[in-house]
Amino acid sequence: MLSVCVCVSLSLRVSVCLCADAVRGALEQCVFSVAEPVQEYVVRRLGGELCTLQDVERCRLYLSVLRALVQLGDAVGRHRVSLLQRLVPALSRSCLRTLEPHEEQPPQLAAQVQRAVGQSAAAWLCEVALEQPGQLHPDSCPALAALTAHLSRAPMNQMLAKPLANTEQQGCVEEGPCLQGWGRLAAQFVQDQWSCLRLVVSRSAPPPGVLQGAMEALSILPSDQVLPVLSCLRTLLPQLLVSEASLCVEAVTLAWTVVRGLSSSPHDFWPVLRGFIQLVFQQAVLELPPPEHCQLSAAVARIAVELIEMSQTKAGVFNQLIQQCCDTWMPLDAGSDSAFASALTHLDIFTEACLHGPVLRRDQRLLQDVQAYIEQLGEECAANSAVSSDCRDDHFPRVHAMAFLSRLDASNELHKTFMEQLVLRLLNKDEEAARARVRYYGNSLQHRVKNRAWQSLLLLLPRLEEASAARVLGRLYEAGFCGNQASVKYLIEWQIILTLERHPALLPTLWPCFLLGQENNKTSICTFLSVLVHLGTVLQRVDDKAAQWRRALDVILQWCFSHNFSVRLYALLALKRVWALRGDAGVGPGLDGLGGLAALVESSLEQAEAMQGSGCVLPGPHASLSQCHAL
Repeated sequence: MLSVCVCVSLSLRVSVCLCADAVRGALEQCVFSVAEPVQEYVVRRLGGELCTLQDVERCRLYLSVLRALVQLGDAVGRHRVSLLQRLVPALSRSCLRTLEPHEEQPPQLAAQVQRAVGQSAAAWLCEVALEQPGQLHPDSCPALAALTAHLSRAPMNQMLAKPLANTEQQGCVEEGPCLQGWGRLAAQFVQDQWSCLRLVVSRSAPPPGVLQGAMEALSILPSDQVLPVLSCLRTLLPQLLVSEASLCVEAVTLAWTVVRGLSSSPHDFWPVLRGFIQLVFQQAVLELPPPEHCQLSAAVARIAVELIEMSQTKAGVFNQLIQQCCDTWMPLDAGSDSAFASALTHLDIFTEACLHGPVLRRDQRLLQDVQAYIEQLGEECAANSAVSSDCRDDHFPRVHAMAFLSRLDASNELHKTFMEQLVLRLLNKDEEAARARVRYYGNSLQHRVKNRAWQSLLLLLPRLEEASAARVLGRLYEAGFCGNQASVKYLIEWQIILTLERHPALLPTLWPCFLLGQENNKTSICTFLSVLVHLGTVLQRVDDKAAQWRRALDVILQWCFSHNFSVRLYALLALKRVWALRGDAGVGPGLDGLGGLAALVESSLEQAEAMQGSGCVLPGPHASLSQCHAL
């Protein structure tokens, strides 16, 4: 029958992988034809026939067969109820009989193994009951209700009584061959107790002393087996935040210590980290008062900072954090305002998500640039088919942040406040990066921070109301006067254009930027001349188009006489684009209204066109600037 169980397990896995065709139907029919005798055999084996340490692996096999049968019943549907109705009562009675306390002096190995097997089977039943509350509610299954009542009364963190080994020498007990693996079994026994306790605390009041028990379990269990304890704490924490606040802080701090200890073991680290983040950054915890008024909030803020620091050297950590926070603040279904309000308390986390990226040495950046180039080649390069990209974890935090920003509703007061505060924080980050180093190269950390900040601002600034936009527009102009790399410079220009197009009443604030002395801003003035290149877009909703057009023309002509070649080049391009607007839809006077100035401008533009034909002007970015449409 053991070989039959193995075959059933393999068949179930194959059935899940197959599409809905005749082969899958035949496999399902074959499995369900032997499902009842297999269940009876498994229940009998789990009910007391497993009595050696070698049988523990067989217990895991039997439980995996039952789990696969239930999953297949869920997928098919027609056998689900009958499977559970036959299986759960019999297995519940078997577990209850095995877990009843028995006095043994000295403890026997067979009895202790049977207790461990019974606890594992009870943990599996509780897991199924949590996954299918409608089918397996204790009130509808007396046997499961009796088992749940026994589990709720049982002491926490019970330990198996270690039996005597086979060899004894001079009164000193040595671990013989029959006890190899006993420590792993004892830890599994405690872990299964907490898997059962999840069902108890989800349907009744927390048992007294449960937080102390959880901290004890975190201390005695191996770090890779604490996931059920974290899952149980996730249910308990919202219920005990007020009554046992100090113990909650201790439990969260201890759990974080356990997670950090697993950082060198990837196989165990990621599931435990995910469980810990779901525990600490759940809605009830994020909605607590700010850190200065709440100890647990202060602990959570400190853990968030340490998680962000860890993410600099361990890719993927911040991805787990920001995904959990975004799902909590704004779930796919309609979330509450109280859930989103907690985002304002933890705005530091989201700000870091907008700027997130690894800190790379110069040699690592070279490798990253080469890898990015190869990935851009697409399927034409065989390396892209053979090796998947390993930089997704570095990109996903910003992807989650941008997706979150795109779902914000500017008409919602909370969302509007969030956007306004985030804009100010991102501008502060840009200024900090600018002060850190006056000059920086294109792939430096300062450049990456500034680039990511302005990419995020590009989604936010055009959606602000006019009063909020007016308060930050001056800081945009100040950023335009800084010495930025080309990519950052273009983002700043784009955002000034979009802001002025969205709020045309703010256009007069642009003209003072052209009044500074030429020696002080001979290169940064190109940023504002580039904005005038798109004056046609900005003027679409301006009432006094003619006056603003004439003001732009006066400014451009002034900078056409600059000593700096690049400034003159930008001014000439702006003049060409602005001059083309004359008389168009009420913008600017006709040629007769300009007098001799019209002939002078026309002559200058003709000369520029002749020089452009010879390749003397409008190289590279200057040419692309004239072809870009801001909207």
